[in-house]
Amino acid sequence: MTRRLRHALTASVFVLAGAAIGCNGGAGGPPAKDAGGGTVKTGDGKVVSQAAANAFNEGVASMSQHDAANDWTDAHCESTAAKFKKANDEQQGIFFEALYNAGVAYQRCKNDAAAKQIFSDILSKKSDFHRARVQVALYEYAADGDVEKAMGQMEQAIKDAEFKNEEALVNLAILEMTRDSSTGGQGCDNDFDCAKLNLQRALAINDGFMPAFNQLAVYYLESAKKKAGQVKGKGRVAAAAGKKKKADSQALELAALVVSQALRKNPKYAPVHNTSGLISAELGDLSAAARAFGTARQLDPKFFEAHMNYAAVNLQFRGFKQAEAAYREA
Repeated sequence: MTRRLRHALTASVFVLAGAAIGCNGGAGGPPAKDAGGGTVKTGDGKVVSQAAANAFNEGVASMSQHDAANDWTDAHCESTAAKFKKANDEQQGIFFEALYNAGVAYQRCKNDAAAKQIFSDILSKKSDFHRARVQVALYEYAADGDVEKAMGQMEQAIKDAEFKNEEALVNLAILEMTRDSSTGGQGCDNDFDCAKLNLQRALAINDGFMPAFNQLAVYYLESAKKKAGQVKGKGRVAAAAGKKKKADSQALELAALVVSQALRKNPKYAPVHNTSGLISAELGDLSAAARAFGTARQLDPKFFEAHMNYAAVNLQFRGFKQAEAAYREA
């Protein structure tokens, strides 16, 4: 585990359930209606105008389009964020879900300065906006490496969300696995046990949440290595594998099972393929590992760890040309 924590997850986008595109009523115009004729409201109960809903839905459509095409550019991020900012303006600057989505749009192009500024602005106006708290905590953790502070922020976000924020639960689990303390909490004996519990809670909220599936597989992989007395991994394959104790086979089988379930849910989620490669490498099947890492880097050309893992495995195959190309891409 490293401080690249915030890259482990892709922030979820808010949607307005059932809000249809309608006639533009302008700022303060008529309220948006859902399919059943009910008034559309923000998370804190404020009525959403039709004009704001139109701009918001256009932003969501743009986000979905570029996610599907995987063709994000700085211009695409800026134009998508602008749609959400327009929705916020139509709501007199208090449409925090729209502002949050603008921050997520900037994240798609790694414009972290703009994204963090938006998330921080949201928190300054609405301190219990838990999804923004998660993102700010991740940025701060990437900068200072203070795991205790980051865990405290995740726990606060979970409380503010009334235990219904799966992103915060998964990030807390990652932090717990990073700290790896022998001291546990309510319902768990140590940090690894607590991490597993939080991942299960995340999947109970959303059984299709891929980051939770992926991290659960990582949990079993790291548990297998811990039982064998290996040093905790960092999500990468060693470039030159020396002699080491064999990881616990039962835990590895559980990790592989979780990966299999995850890929049935979403075969295009690159981090799961990367984790699959790590498991295969631990099992000694470098051919399968190379295929999995190759798939991960094809699905996400900006996936640094997948490039590094693909290169490391190819070095062990003596595939120097492939390894060199992967290192250059990384």
